[in-house]
Amino acid sequence: AGMAKAELDAIAATNAKASKQGTMNDQMMNKFQHELDGEKVHNAIKLQDKLKLIIQKCHDARSGAVDTRGRKLYSALRKKALQMRQDLITQREAAGMSSDAAGIVEAAFPIPPNV
Repeated sequence: AGMAKAELDAIAATNAKASKQGTMNDQMMNKFQHELDGEKVHNAIKLQDKLKLIIQKCHDARSGAVDTRGRKLYSALRKKALQMRQDLITQREAAGMSSDAAGIVEAAFPIPPNV
């Protein structure tokens, strides 16, 4: 009976060690996920700043959109702004920042209409 007890103790010790290792791995994954989420949020904020700039350029170029060249420039800037805004929505959704990322981002970053 003593041998069986020793074996059971050894199994219990191995299981406890495996369980502790699992906990350490979980903690590392949680830390990694936290860093990744932080990075996603940081990237979304950087993209927001770029989007604000390009929307401002749209507004600036709109007054010059009176000839073919001006309209082409405005149209190119507007297209870039629309793409950036979509990228921001995608990033926010990926970062889990909002369930209605599209509605929030579109309301916060209105893009001027076509000319």
